[in-house]
Amino acid sequence: MAKCQGSQAESFKAIQSLERRGMIARSLGEAETVFTMPPVLKEYVKMVAE
Repeated sequence: MAKCQGSQAESFKAIQSLERRGMIARSLGEAETVFTMPPVLKEYVKMVAE
């Protein structure tokens, strides 16, 4: 799990923006919310991070 810098409001706005653009998807569980990325985007992030 990664730590976020900035305020909660900024983090919330960033998550909403990523959702609107289809870069993450939200899944609601019983006790938590899980965000996932499409496989192609995951591969791109891995490639760029190297």
